[in-house]
Amino acid sequence: GFGDLNGEFWLGLHKMHEITSDPHVDYQIQIEFYKSQGDRLVSSADNFRIAAEGAAYRVTHKGNSLFSSGRAFRSRGPEIEDVHPCVLSQNSWW
Repeated sequence: GFGDLNGEFWLGLHKMHEITSDPHVDYQIQIEFYKSQGDRLVSSADNFRIAAEGAAYRVTHKGNSLFSSGRAFRSRGPEIEDVHPCVLSQNSWW
């Protein structure tokens, strides 16, 4: 991972896969976004899992979420760069 452990920190897809791979646990994810005007957007999903690297870190979940279930959770790759031109300009998309 990278970032500030006392602030914003990205754990990394490998660690997130390790954490969410126990089939006996129903993981939930909640993501909060804040706009500069103070507006807050919240998205959550139940039974959240991230597959291993060999499965392109595919996200699976139940419920309404900003992430499409079954889609790769990564920022590089032909299927992402073809669909999301923002990646070509050094930005990321999920």
